[in-house]
Amino acid sequence: MLLNEKINLFEKRVLYELLEIADKITNGYEDFPAIPFSDKATLAIILSYFEMIGKYVDGYVLDDKNSKSGYYFQEGLKEVLKGLRYGYEESVRHVVNFICELLYKGGRCRLYHVSSLDKRIEIKKHKKNKAIQLDFPSGSREELGDWSKFKLYIDINELVGGVIKNCKSYIEMLRLGNDKALIKNFSKRFDYDYKPVNIKIDSLKTILDKITEDIIKS
Repeated sequence: MLLNEKINLFEKRVLYELLEIADKITNGYEDFPAIPFSDKATLAIILSYFEMIGKYVDGYVLDDKNSKSGYYFQEGLKEVLKGLRYGYEESVRHVVNFICELLYKGGRCRLYHVSSLDKRIEIKKHKKNKAIQLDFPSGSREELGDWSKFKLYIDINELVGGVIKNCKSYIEMLRLGNDKALIKNFSKRFDYDYKPVNIKIDSLKTILDKITEDIIKS
């Protein structure tokens, strides 16, 4: 498959069939209104983007036993929300790490496995139009050290918009062709993702032979 064909297929499956669908669910489309109470479903779609884009940018292709899901989720999150990556002193980096861990374990994993969010995560429109906002507890120094008292607010409209913007920018950079490392990593990960799944089971002949053998024994 040619590079342009790979990019077109990536755009179709990620941008058009996933992210823009999430946008239509939460914001409506032409004469169709937004779907009520759809924020959690939209967030589940959007949170699936971060690990994927983190692996594409890095060209990660190791086997599933060492998928580094949490690491690449956080790397992808920092690709979209650039402010989480740069220029923080050590004390603030702990807060950034907390945000990333909470979104991964309490957001992405909880939604995937049990269709719920950690009680510290709430989907709520933010007055400053920020995709995510961490609210610090007011009170004593001891409370500031208690992570259970922090609250992470997600503005779903802002987050959807930010992810779509990132995806479009990534696709545009691939098409421009100036960043050779980016293209190499994209192709590397794309080829890995779209190869046939390796299912390690006995051949059909072996299975039928075993069944026949069991029937004869019985």
